[in-house]
Amino acid sequence: MVASACDGPFPVEGELERALSLEQLGQLEAAEAVYRELIDRHGSHPIACHRLGVICGKTGRIEEAFRLLTRAIAVQPDNADALSTLGVIHWMEGRIDAAIATQQQALLLRQGLTQAHSRLGVAFAGAGRRQEAIESFREALRQDPAHLEALGNLGSLLLGEGEWHEASDLLSRALALSPGNRHLMANLAQALHAQGQPEEAINWYQEALAQAPDDSHLLANLGVAYQETGDFDRAVLHYQQSLVIRSNDAPTWFNLGTAFQERGDLEDAIRAFNVSLEHDSSMAKTSMNLGHVLFETGDLTAAIKSFAGAVEAEPTNPDAHINLAHALFKAGDYSRAWDHFEWRFKTSEAQDQLHLPRLPRWDGSSGSTIDLMLLGEQGLGDVIQFMRFCHLIGREVGSVSLCVPQPLVELARHSAVAERVYSPVEGEQVRIGQWMPLMSALRFLDLSAFQRASAAPYIHVPATTSRHWWERLRAEGQPIVGIHWQGNPLTERGGLKGRSMPLKLFSPLCDRADLRLISLQKGFGAEQLDTCGFRERFVSCQEEINATWDFVATAAMVKACDLVITTDSALAHLAGGLGTPTWLLLHHSPDWRWGMDGETSHWYSSMRLFRQRMKGDWADVMERVKSELMAWV
Repeated sequence: MVASACDGPFPVEGELERALSLEQLGQLEAAEAVYRELIDRHGSHPIACHRLGVICGKTGRIEEAFRLLTRAIAVQPDNADALSTLGVIHWMEGRIDAAIATQQQALLLRQGLTQAHSRLGVAFAGAGRRQEAIESFREALRQDPAHLEALGNLGSLLLGEGEWHEASDLLSRALALSPGNRHLMANLAQALHAQGQPEEAINWYQEALAQAPDDSHLLANLGVAYQETGDFDRAVLHYQQSLVIRSNDAPTWFNLGTAFQERGDLEDAIRAFNVSLEHDSSMAKTSMNLGHVLFETGDLTAAIKSFAGAVEAEPTNPDAHINLAHALFKAGDYSRAWDHFEWRFKTSEAQDQLHLPRLPRWDGSSGSTIDLMLLGEQGLGDVIQFMRFCHLIGREVGSVSLCVPQPLVELARHSAVAERVYSPVEGEQVRIGQWMPLMSALRFLDLSAFQRASAAPYIHVPATTSRHWWERLRAEGQPIVGIHWQGNPLTERGGLKGRSMPLKLFSPLCDRADLRLISLQKGFGAEQLDTCGFRERFVSCQEEINATWDFVATAAMVKACDLVITTDSALAHLAGGLGTPTWLLLHHSPDWRWGMDGETSHWYSSMRLFRQRMKGDWADVMERVKSELMAWV
């Protein structure tokens, strides 16, 4: 009997090599046909079952992949490759613990199986075990520095951990191996963006969007990058394109609102913030930004409601409480404001700035044996403004001392605002008594009390210093007007943004010929005096004044002025505390202590307020100042 050709031995090794070659070429259907024929002829051939399981996994036939891989392992339990692939199937089916255990089993069989280390990292990440995931990816890269999946996954994981520099390096290496990979480009853009490189991030976001123009997340991120470069028009455009695709995304509506806000489109900003809150009322930052915009539009009642909403959404958010406090202060509701204002000490910035003494904090209880130290806080202007209240608090306790920043020590001592005045270094050495932040003291005083306290000057300078500068300035033979135009730009954020102006805007004052100017500007902004177009109108001793930084001497100069005209800064409080006639120039949405309207201040009886009628319009303010100055006697 002659045997048929198909009855002969089947060339297993040759067919496996052919199937593997087809698989590597991406011809999965042809490779699958060969693997199935091998299985039909030889049953559960471990390699054929394994490789066919891989193909089924790649093509979405997860259940069949699971059966094939299980068969392969049953025949060959020490097949580490098949175990590792089975771990992937577990992960795809959401069986994270099984995926971890299977990858670990594969690595027990072959520690050098790079792919298993990488896959174990994916499984650990899925289980939220991020540090173990990072170490697994690092092990994969120790074995193979060019392992694409490990590079990309570790880069993405470190991006989430805030390790942006290393993340961008890993993602760049991955992109070199897989140019044009959209996910890698998007993640690299985020890593660069997080490192403060929005321009570079924009390029990668655009590359990724070229492949996925309808990716709402990419569009939104690109909008953020444009906004950070100051290109608000493009930011708005990309936010809007993102919202066409994903209209219920509260964070993107919030970002759109901030872009409108920075562009000056306040009504559009209000609408965007309100839509954001409709989709997610728990975002305190949205309510806070909405409150700030409502402030700018003059709707104080709505702003208070919005800030209160932020407090309700996040009751432990210090910024929410502080913003509400400022709004209540502006509305004159001091009794409600003070408790919210206490949250200022919960911010990391305040904790870094306030050097607490080694004393218990005063709880407000009266007692003739209590030695109370009031601790100056926040800016120099705040300390100058509030140090007048030491004596009133002193009525509740045995004695009151005051600790102030070093530049104010001599000024406070000469003014005798407290029984003892300490520098910060001296204050840290005090071991007897209790302490309280200076501005918190007003929680224990009613408004009428400190209205009465503000009637008289409370800052004083030595007679010799006062006489020296009085004689120096009187020698000019004309009325002296002191001017100050800029505060510290590092603090001009949020509500303080826009409070300063350039010196050149003071030029209308020179239309009155019978006066001399004195620059009281120190540090920031003082350089503008060198190029000032009306430099000849300043007093002849201006250079000596410029070189004098001592607060006591500056106070003597201010006291010698017939009038001080200044923007909102520590100089305004110094002039007001001395009782010098002062015209305070306020931007459209001024600091809370100046209120929202009116020309007078209950803080300083010698002060007159000139407010912007429109945001940023200092020219109108200066025209009104000029008009009043022409009639001033």
